[in-house]
Amino acid sequence: MPASSNSSTNNPAVLRAGIASFCVLASYYLVRPIRDEISSEYPDDVANMWTWTAILSLVIMPLYTAVASKSSSRHLAPRVYLSVAAILTTFAAIFYFDLASNAAVLNQSFYVISSLYALFVVSVLWSTLTGTFSSSQSKKQAGRVFSAGTLGGLLGSATVSFSPETLAVEIFLIGAVILIMPAAWALKSLAALQPAAEAETHSNEAESAEPGMATAATKPKVAKPISERLETGWKRLLKSRYLQGIGLYLLLFVCGSGFLYFMQKDILHQYSDRGERRKILGSMDLGVQILTVATQFFMTSQVIRRWGMPVTLTIVPVLTVVGFGALAAAQTFWVLAALVVLRRATNFALAKPAREILYTVVSPQERYLTKPLLDVGIYRFGDLATAWMYEGIKALTSFGVAGMALVAIPFAGASIPVARWLGRRQEELATAEETVVEAETTTPR
Repeated sequence: MPASSNSSTNNPAVLRAGIASFCVLASYYLVRPIRDEISSEYPDDVANMWTWTAILSLVIMPLYTAVASKSSSRHLAPRVYLSVAAILTTFAAIFYFDLASNAAVLNQSFYVISSLYALFVVSVLWSTLTGTFSSSQSKKQAGRVFSAGTLGGLLGSATVSFSPETLAVEIFLIGAVILIMPAAWALKSLAALQPAAEAETHSNEAESAEPGMATAATKPKVAKPISERLETGWKRLLKSRYLQGIGLYLLLFVCGSGFLYFMQKDILHQYSDRGERRKILGSMDLGVQILTVATQFFMTSQVIRRWGMPVTLTIVPVLTVVGFGALAAAQTFWVLAALVVLRRATNFALAKPAREILYTVVSPQERYLTKPLLDVGIYRFGDLATAWMYEGIKALTSFGVAGMALVAIPFAGASIPVARWLGRRQEELATAEETVVEAETTTPR
């Protein structure tokens, strides 16, 4: 687990974390509108696309975590990001040279692959960042690092929103490839600053090191694998109530997001032009980024540190309950758009940083192996369950937007007690960890 370090050691880490966050989110928001627009082009196939995404995640996740367990933290991000860059470049070439014989298959295949790409790339980003900073450091620096990511998202969203509707999608894909390359470098260098417990060091070097952070003098000779044995992260998840709580909180959050997503694609299908739909989605993303960066820069760290983790984690569930209630009362696109923008902005500015801070008190194996399992596996399973539940309820009841909004409210409400328990447990674990670190640093050797 990360320990504390002084500010001089921390400043380069914060800068690199900001660079990585900026580039990853800019890349993601170049790809996101392209993916989401496809769901409006093929509205009747969205549940099937989510099913294929879940199936693919079930195949990829065990392979990914097994490979990751035998990789060092310094090598993991470059390997994942180079693989993602190769996939995006391949799709860009297919789109550019018009190599696909079936446009529907190509577009839906891209939708499935890009859904996993977003989760893998972002999950590796935060696995590395939460391994670099302790709980107290994360609460202090969360606003800066997340606002850098939001500025990247702002750049990506603005690029899509203000670009000509006729601009080819492969241009955005190549732009995404270019952006994730510096992110891979930044994460590799950040991983080298992580606790020397992950690497072979000389005992005299370890004694002279700044507690918990590797410096030039203590740079490991040989980077050790994240895990001593081949594993997938499932065993650690099944043994930890804390990790199970994170999974439940994430699952309930995904349910609310899924309901909003299906309502959005149904409404956007009324717009016949694909370029226009892409620009609308880009504009919504742009609104989210503007609102998010203002909140992150001025409020995120203050809210987490002053209000605490339990309150911070409950803000989005409470907003979701209120928002679905408003949507049930007034079923218009603008109410839906306002709820989507406010919920996503609040999530990115407050709930998402708080969720990542939850991982600062777990082991490196849980951070690098179980966290992606939750971020990708639980997320995709939640998407799949929500998709078929949404379509099934609509088919059986003929509910409109108001009825589906009312159905979603209990799921959002159920996440409130889960959020409060997780927040209290994180603070307990962080306090215990800081007590141990303080004792180790003050005990004579």
